[in-house]
Amino acid sequence: MDKQKIIEAIAKLSMVVRWKREEIKTNKVFFPKYDNKQLEEDIQVYDIAIKALEKQIPKPVINREVIKDFNEKPLYICGDCQNCGCVRLRSTDTDYCVACGQKLDWQVDGEML
Repeated sequence: MDKQKIIEAIAKLSMVVRWKREEIKTNKVFFPKYDNKQLEEDIQVYDIAIKALEKQIPKPVINREVIKDFNEKPLYICGDCQNCGCVRLRSTDTDYCVACGQKLDWQVDGEML
């Protein structure tokens, strides 16, 4: 899934969440005995989906360090997840943080090693 489609999906889900929150407010004013439990559960589900989608948008690793061999040829990149702070991730091992699932951007100056 490309970044733009993810952003569009997040925007649509966020709009649904706003509508449901407004519906809850309206219900509380005009229908005080109405049970909003289903709407509140829907909001929780949408919030989980939004958070999962947000993790699919690659974030650059922080504290990036290019590890080189004895001939100064780049081997891999080490870095930390900016989402949760997980340290010493390696570009050769994963495209996602092993701790939080955030998609990682390993590019250095727009290029991968």
